[in-house]
Formats: sequence, structure tokens, C-alpha cells
Amino acid sequence: MPDDQGRLTPAEQQLVSDWLETKWVGEKCCPICKMDKWNAGVFVSTELNMGSTEVILGGCSVTPHIQLVCSNCGNTLIFNAVLLGIVPKAEA
Repeated sequence: MPDDQGRLTPAEQQLVSDWLETKWVGEKCCPICKMDKWNAGVFVSTELNMGSTEVILGGCSVTPHIQLVCSNCGNTLIFNAVLLGIVPKAEA
């Protein structure tokens, strides 16, 4: 489980790398620049809609993600951190 700041441990970073190695089939080229240099994020993140000046998180459900960023152009892929086994599934 990531720390209270959302930072992944080295073991969790390795789990992300191992998971991607088994799931990503074929060339690992960026669809934008065609380079194959990716950096996995070290934090669990979530997406927020910024349509207003106020952000309300209480009572909302968010999906935690791990980012994979192309080191050449910055194109970012997101992967569900629960499915990767980084964040435990919330109980209903």
C-alpha cells in the first residue's frame, strides 16, 4: 500500500514494472512520438474534473491510477491501481 502521500514503495514500483511486462503485448512504442522510453510514476493519482472553482471530494468515489509517461513527448497512459494490486479494493 502506498504511503500517506501516495508514494509507491520500491517493491510496488517493481510490481508495476512486472505487471506491465506481462500485460503489454507487442512493441512498447508511444502512439504519439513512436519512441519506446517510458517512466512509471512514483505516486498513485486520481483524476479530478476541474469544471468549477470548487473541488469537493467528500462522499465521492475515485479510482486510483498509476501513470506511465513517455519520457520523450510526455504522453501519459493511466492504469487502474486496484487491478494492478497496488491499492486494495474498497469494501462496499
